[in-house]
Amino acid sequence: MPAPRRSKYAEAARLARRGVPVAIELYRRWQELTPEQRERYLKMAREYARKAGDAYADRRGRLGPKSGGPKRPRRRRT
Repeated sequence: MPAPRRSKYAEAARLARRGVPVAIELYRRWQELTPEQRERYLKMAREYARKAGDAYADRRGRLGPKSGGPKRPRRRRT
């Protein structure tokens, strides 16, 4: 028998209870960094994002172009 599903409100409330303290702590730590440290972290994040984008583009290139066939409609989650 399937487990009872939580309502979207209950799931959002659970995520908020767990996520808000983490977000507050991250914000507090970010505020304690010097401007030089912040810039260093931002530079690293930009570099990681660039590398990920390059890897994704490389992988798409190896897989070849998308087929030109008709698209199936996406199923909506309920």
